[in-house]
Amino acid sequence: MCALAAATALTGLSTGPAAGAPTPPAGIRVVLESPATAEALPYESYGLPMDVWVRNMGTATLDSYKLTVDATSLKGIADVTACWKPADPVRVCDSEGTVPSDWGRVHKIDLRRAKNAAVGASGEIRMTVESHGVQLATRTIKVTVPDPGVVLDRLERTPGGGKVKPKTSMKVTSGFTNYGATAKDSVGLRLRYSGVTPDEEFSNCEYSTSYGTASGGGTVSCVFEGSFAVGGSYDLDLGSVTADTAELEGSLAVSYGKAEYDWDGEAHHRGTGRELRPTPRPASAPPGEPQERGVTSFRIDNTADLQAVGATVRQEKAGDPVRFTVGVRNNGPAGMLAWTGSEPGEDPPYETRVYIPAGTEAVTTPKACHEFTKHGVLDYYECHGDVDDYWIDPGQYTKWDFDLRVVDPAELKPGRITVDRLPVDPDKTNNTAAIVVRTPGHDSGTGGTSGGSAGSGSTSGGSGSGNGGTNGGTNGGGGGSTTTTTTGGTGSGSMAATGAGVPVTFAAGASVLALLLGGGLFLGLRRRATR
Repeated sequence: MCALAAATALTGLSTGPAAGAPTPPAGIRVVLESPATAEALPYESYGLPMDVWVRNMGTATLDSYKLTVDATSLKGIADVTACWKPADPVRVCDSEGTVPSDWGRVHKIDLRRAKNAAVGASGEIRMTVESHGVQLATRTIKVTVPDPGVVLDRLERTPGGGKVKPKTSMKVTSGFTNYGATAKDSVGLRLRYSGVTPDEEFSNCEYSTSYGTASGGGTVSCVFEGSFAVGGSYDLDLGSVTADTAELEGSLAVSYGKAEYDWDGEAHHRGTGRELRPTPRPASAPPGEPQERGVTSFRIDNTADLQAVGATVRQEKAGDPVRFTVGVRNNGPAGMLAWTGSEPGEDPPYETRVYIPAGTEAVTTPKACHEFTKHGVLDYYECHGDVDDYWIDPGQYTKWDFDLRVVDPAELKPGRITVDRLPVDPDKTNNTAAIVVRTPGHDSGTGGTSGGSAGSGSTSGGSGSGNGGTNGGTNGGGGGSTTTTTTGGTGSGSMAATGAGVPVTFAAGASVLALLLGGGLFLGLRRRATR
């Protein structure tokens, strides 16, 4: 629920000094800006803390001021914090410097619903700005207590910590309090998970895995029938979950609300185990911590071995174009997100560069590969996977096809493909593989992995990518024939280095963290599709 109502638009700014009060110095005109209304919720919510601006709209510099925040009328309704300290019930904030003309300073005001506040209760935050005993501006924020219903106030994972081993079993407990105006006769629970597998399935809960995958994420929806009193707190033993062996991270998110849940066509089934029931929280238990979203996340102490897969191609007849295919294989054991940014294709987990052999030039390049130059000359192509593929499975091979023209057979030297910048890659020796072009009467296949147009391989001086690939495709030009051999990285790796007969599995997946949709918390759903 948004903490600032729609009326947060600045409908009427602050008022100036009261009639008969001392007037401000010449050239000083101060305006207070803030939301007109706010809601006191029991947890930190969107829009809080709110900004209160003290703006000098005059022509002279304001040398100092004091902002007084008076929350007296909110006693027992809301706990107010101003300038990072409690307003109990009054807090005075200093300007901490001068305020030139057309400038302003911002102060933070936060609030939470008081423990025993009644739904619908209201009060005001009264603010005053003064300087050297002269009142410059006043403003009031009306605060009300909405009905948030049932609120999560406990989510614990044992063992806790930021990292766990694969196959670690973790006990999960949770709890909620009814902050609503009336008792509830049913409560719904939503559990979203990723990187773990539930160890049991309760009979009053329904389960789905993310689009049929055996691991990686899922949804649990439970319904509890009974009487849940106003102000009553209840705890649940959610059983245990086990960290998956093919994941690098995991998360659990719990929310409470309406009993009904719309699966929207997603396949699901009812559990067959024991019934999950809330139990009243003992008075001796530590107080809960109300949360708008309950999320516990952790890293799984796992690795993902990335292997660069190069190629050796032979031009059958002078003048024929040659095609080579290179790629990156995830040898596992873990999979990973294919991108970590806010949009598809943004911030891939590792960097792939393709340096074409010296003595050649590109005829066509993949759309997913972008040219980078150094001092105006081609340096390398940076390549990424399909933006529609959100997940990289263990064993997945991502490949790119290039078509080249041999410009000068005498100048042929091997190029290379490199993969780098994945912190959990345990074997860096197979992160580089050679790209070799052989022509009739010339043999460049013995030159290792360096050389070609790559230069030293430095990233400095790169000039950006521009359009993604010559002719924007992967289909070769010309009708010549080429013999191709795929080669692995320079090290041994954990799979065969030849790359021959590599199984290609394209999968899609995404883990979405903490999006509040209606009354449910959407977290950790992984979308996968076999291509």
